[in-house]
Amino acid sequence: MPVDGGYTFEALPWMAIKPAASTNLCSNPSFEVSTAGWTASNAALTRDNGGVFGAHLMYMLASAQNGLMYTSVAALASATPIAASSWVNATSPLVFLRVYNAALGTLVASIAHPGDSAWYRLELNTATIDTSAHILAVVDTRPSGWNNVYIDGVQFESGVTRATTYIDGDQDGCVWNGAP
Repeated sequence: MPVDGGYTFEALPWMAIKPAASTNLCSNPSFEVSTAGWTASNAALTRDNGGVFGAHLMYMLASAQNGLMYTSVAALASATPIAASSWVNATSPLVFLRVYNAALGTLVASIAHPGDSAWYRLELNTATIDTSAHILAVVDTRPSGWNNVYIDGVQFESGVTRATTYIDGDQDGCVWNGAP
């Protein structure tokens, strides 16, 4: 799996991570308690055991082309740098992590999963296009033959140009801003 600089974990004997102070604006990033804050369209959402962080993950099973799960992030100033990321496991390169503005309006940025049934941290680095709320979505664009798409460790940050280390209140050194 590629990391900074295009190297793979296998090629590195060790690595240091310089922590950065940031805030994850996604209100339910790891699905540890529920599916609250997430909406499905042309898809079913199920919380299950496993994942990259904690004890649970979410999986989505599309029922039509462009089945998706999404969450809304509060409005930010126009042209604010944002970094959105999520750990995704999918069997198709037609599964995307996307950022939209206001209620699935304009597509702001998109990145595809390689489709090889492995976990990857998909990351989008862009800027807000207006002052409306933005939507973070996982979209399955396959026209048929849908399989579960697994999602964990979702993050949406503002004011940064690259995603920081995954943050939620259950991680060491992190706290929840509200109820966990």
